[in-house]
Amino acid sequence: LEDKSELLCLDCHFDVTKGDAPVPEDGCFSCHVEKNKTRDPKILHNIHITEHKVECFECHLEIQHGNKTLPQQAKLNCQDCHSKSHMIPEKMFMGMGAVDLPGSPDPMFTAKVSCRGCHKYLEKVEIGNISFITTNAKAQACDDCHGQDEGYAEMMEEWQLATRETLAEIASFKKKLEPPLNEIKDQINNPVWKDLKKSYERAAANLNFVMTDGSFGVHNIDYTEQILAKIHTDLKNCLAILKTQKEFEFSQKKKKPKESISDQLVYHQQKYSFDNKRLEGDK
Repeated sequence: LEDKSELLCLDCHFDVTKGDAPVPEDGCFSCHVEKNKTRDPKILHNIHITEHKVECFECHLEIQHGNKTLPQQAKLNCQDCHSKSHMIPEKMFMGMGAVDLPGSPDPMFTAKVSCRGCHKYLEKVEIGNISFITTNAKAQACDDCHGQDEGYAEMMEEWQLATRETLAEIASFKKKLEPPLNEIKDQINNPVWKDLKKSYERAAANLNFVMTDGSFGVHNIDYTEQILAKIHTDLKNCLAILKTQKEFEFSQKKKKPKESISDQLVYHQQKYSFDNKRLEGDK
């Protein structure tokens, strides 16, 4: 990685070093009779390194690094790389993140219920020879807090069913739009299609937001319904724009442009010249 000097080993690898190069308290006496009173690293480095060219490990203990024995278990922290893996569900729970929609936090969020309030059921996941424990949410969590008589567990299932049905309708609608959209894909940056492009891109972004959240309404049913309604409105707007523009183009093709007087004169002059040439040829 000589040409990648901006990369640190620890950006990709774990457990590659041992120690943080401390300076022992009695290390100064290997060279000095008295220990310097200052402990400011900048001052000490300026005296020892800049002025006297002392090597780092004359004072610091060595950092061990390089190839090490393969560990039996990786000391990994998933959050080092996957710090944003729950960002979309968090945004949905907080009622923010959708394009061109006002915020609408879930009542559970305003009541300061944490994710672990529902995601509290341990489940063992096995992938090949690897297994790990994760925490899942279940409808039972609703009854644990609200009581079985309130019917929140059944309500959660109804939310998810209704959301899935609406998403299926949107998917069908979106599929019908694909053929006419493909016809104009090379012209999509034309100002004529400005509103259509904006509506379609917003619908696609909001649909991706709902699908990535993956709770099908549970994280924030009111906000989810608002987003789905916005998607449906945007797709209907796309269809209306397509229909209006196509009807306009068709009507323009049906209209035969009226010839101007100058065009008619040119036509008759050309016809007269052609007829004369033909008569001379007959003689």
